[in-house]
Amino acid sequence: MQHLLIKEIPKYDHIVACSSRYPDMNPDAIAAFMYILRAGDEVFRAVSRTFRERNISQGRIMLMVHLLDKENDSALEMSHAELADQLCVTRATVSGLVDGLVKDGLARRRPSSTDRRVSKVSLTEDGFSLLEEVLPKHYQLINRLMDVFDPKELRTMGKLMNKLVDHIAEVDPPETP
Repeated sequence: MQHLLIKEIPKYDHIVACSSRYPDMNPDAIAAFMYILRAGDEVFRAVSRTFRERNISQGRIMLMVHLLDKENDSALEMSHAELADQLCVTRATVSGLVDGLVKDGLARRRPSSTDRRVSKVSLTEDGFSLLEEVLPKHYQLINRLMDVFDPKELRTMGKLMNKLVDHIAEVDPPETP
């Protein structure tokens, strides 16, 4: 599915004018929603460039980050089902990502010791090294993108976005695979 970017948010007066045609339309909600989409598009674009420089996708990086034990600074082993659940994607999507990582020597699969139908995925040394190279630049970029906000604004934004995500799950629950 092609993702369309919002280049310019319609003027608020235009949104209000549309609401006279669609009485259930809340102009403030529509405007805020469009700003969320626009900001998300710009963040995605900026962050994607960092990963493209190393010829790796955000999906692959996110999967690899989930294979890190952040507390012990070591690699974890996870099943495809666990990764799919953590990343909110299908097992087929995880399989494709893992296939590419294994092919590139960044991850490995091994059969589960308790269930022959399940394989466990973990990072290789090369995968861990790639994250050690990419993540500091990634976090520096995030810091630069977000330094327009003070700490209180960042906490408020986090709470508001979490509130929105929770509400979306109530209004439109995710499909179960």
